[in-house]
Amino acid sequence: MYRKYLYTTIICIAVLVLSQSGIIYSLQPPPNYTGAEGSTCAQCHGNFNNGGGSIAVTGLPQTNYTAGAEYNFNITLSHPSTRERWGFSIGARDANNQPVGSFSSTNPNAAPNSDELSHNGAVFQTGTSFTYSNLKWTAPANPTAAQQNVTFYYIGNAANGNMGLTGDFIYSGTATAVLQSSNQLPSISITTPTNNTVLPAGS
Repeated sequence: MYRKYLYTTIICIAVLVLSQSGIIYSLQPPPNYTGAEGSTCAQCHGNFNNGGGSIAVTGLPQTNYTAGAEYNFNITLSHPSTRERWGFSIGARDANNQPVGSFSSTNPNAAPNSDELSHNGAVFQTGTSFTYSNLKWTAPANPTAAQQNVTFYYIGNAANGNMGLTGDFIYSGTATAVLQSSNQLPSISITTPTNNTVLPAGS
C-alpha cells in the first residue's frame, strides 16, 4: 500500500513539474534557444521544422544594415492546422557569435529576454497564423570588426495550448546582413569643353 502511494506521488510530482515548465516557458522562454548556440526550443517541444508550417520575419535588414539604424520588424508564425498559442524568440550575433545591437518592443506580448527578444506571455489565439508586430532591433552605432556581419536567429512555437511541452510545432530561420559601407569615393564630374580651338604649332 505504501509503495503504491509512493509511486502515485512521484507520478503526480513529475506531471506537475512538466506542467509548470510549460506554464513558465509560455510566459517567457529561457534565452539561448534560438539555434545560435546549437540549442533550440525543439529540445523540449519536439516537431522541429516539420508539419507544413513556417516562421517569417519582415522588416529586418536582409542584405545590408546601417550603423545606428532602428529597424521595426514583425514575426509571423503559420501552420496548416489550427493552433491555439504562439510564441517566439530572436537574437542577433556577430562573427564571434556574440550578441550585437539591442532589441526592444512596444508590443505588450513581447519583451527583451537577456540579449534576445521573446514573447512575454505567449498569445492565446485560435487560428492558422499569428503575427507579433511592433518589434525593434537597433544596430550598433560604432560596429566593431566582428560586427560587420550580423546573423539573426529566430524561432517560433505554433502550440496547441495545453500548457505542456508536447504537441507543439517549432519553426526556425536565419538571416544575415552586412554593414553598409559609407566610405564611398565622391563622384567627380568632368566637363569636356566644346568648340575647341586648335592653335597652329609655334603660334
